[in-house]
Order: sequence, then C-alpha cells, then structure tokens
Amino acid sequence: MKENKNKCCELVHDQFGVGVHRCNKNAKVTVGGKHYCGIHDPAKKEARIKARNERWDAERRQYEEWCKREAETSRRAAIWPELVGLVELWKGWNEERQYSDPRPIRYAQMLEAILNKEQGNGKAE
Repeated sequence: MKENKNKCCELVHDQFGVGVHRCNKNAKVTVGGKHYCGIHDPAKKEARIKARNERWDAERRQYEEWCKREAETSRRAAIWPELVGLVELWKGWNEERQYSDPRPIRYAQMLEAILNKEQGNGKAE
C-alpha cells in the first residue's frame, strides 16, 4: 500500500510562469501546523533572503566607495591646471623680487613636490 506523506503547502508557479500550484515535494518540517519542504522552510527561506540582502549591501557599499574615489579624481583633475599655474607664478614672482620671506619659496617647493609626485603616479598607471 502507498504511504501517505505530507506535501509542502507553499504555492509555486508552473513551468510557464502563468499558473500556480502547490509544491509537490515531500514535507521535511512542520511550522505552525503547516508542512514545508527543504526549499520552502520559512527559517531557511529567511536565511537565504538575509544572505542575499547582505551581499547586495556589500556591493552597494563598494559602488559608493568607487563613486567617492571617482569624485575625488575628478576634483583633482579639475584643479590640476590651476595648481601648475600657481607653482609657475610663485617661481616667477620670487625670481623677480628676490623676496626675503622664505614662506612662498617653501610653499612653491611643497607644491612642486606634490606635482612631481602626482605626475609620477600618473605615469605609472
């Protein structure tokens, strides 16, 4: 005689995606008086959804970090010509006046070091 097994109570779509029917898998767990298979078990289903959402959150955070890096790169690219011109202006200004205050010279040297470092990084990429 055929054994009467409980079937999963979850509704699923048919192979064409048009109609619905009950899942035909044998029940593995009973929750609240309803029978569920391993796929539709509410605890496992919730765990799958939580894992998927964590994965999506990680991808979103990674994308946001990338956007921030791109914005910073764009900002630096926008001020680059201005920075180069400023270094050239300070060099010429100091040569013309032989200014005794060393601060502009130090600023120009610092900017020149930044420019050299940035140019070196740009060529390496």
